[in-house]
Amino acid sequence: MKVLTIVYDLGAGGTQRNAQNFSFGFKDRGHDVAVLTYQGAGPRLQQLESKGISVFIGGTEKGSLREAVDAAISWHPDILHIHSQGREQPEISNIIERFKSSANHRLPI
Repeated sequence: MKVLTIVYDLGAGGTQRNAQNFSFGFKDRGHDVAVLTYQGAGPRLQQLESKGISVFIGGTEKGSLREAVDAAISWHPDILHIHSQGREQPEISNIIERFKSSANHRLPI
């Protein structure tokens, strides 16, 4: 199964730590795992890549989030596993809508 973890960035915070730990757990159980960030990278990037986890990095530069989401959509995940700080984040809604409207859409959203 292909699991795409979506998280704000790869900083040192607890939300990012949970996203990393879940990604490691999915990978250790034999799943294909990738991570999509929507506000840049951070110190956890090297740890994820060292475990063979692909990372699609979106950020504040014009077009970079669109390119990262396009790459994640092309990866064809079976599951979107979203980590957030518990407040409404329009970026996540926009990412989900992009997946739903893509020509490759096959997620049961």
